[in-house]
Amino acid sequence: MVIVDNDIVKHFKLNFIPMTEKENVSKPNLGMKVFHETIYNGKELMKVVGIRESEAELEGDYSGGTQPVTQKSWLPIGGLFRLIKVCEQVEKFGSCQLHNVHCGFPNCHPYVDINENKI
Repeated sequence: MVIVDNDIVKHFKLNFIPMTEKENVSKPNLGMKVFHETIYNGKELMKVVGIRESEAELEGDYSGGTQPVTQKSWLPIGGLFRLIKVCEQVEKFGSCQLHNVHCGFPNCHPYVDINENKI
């Protein structure tokens, strides 16, 4: 039987796994890179290429990576979101330790893809 100390697990998560926050998108712009909750559980980055009152046309790979294709489809705006990388200070200490001294805001919170790469 393995006994795991929850404080060690919290420390590991805070220090070794990059943190992201989910930002819902209610007013998409053309060209914006977003995820949609219904496309592979929100794990496929798509590009907004059309906008209607309650729908967005998303362009990207709907094949799940099995085929190198680009397709388009209209989906409800309600499921759109973007990922934001959490500032290193917030990730390590739980709050900003450099309040307005060396903060590169808004560059300290860039939008990222599912692999933490800036988009």
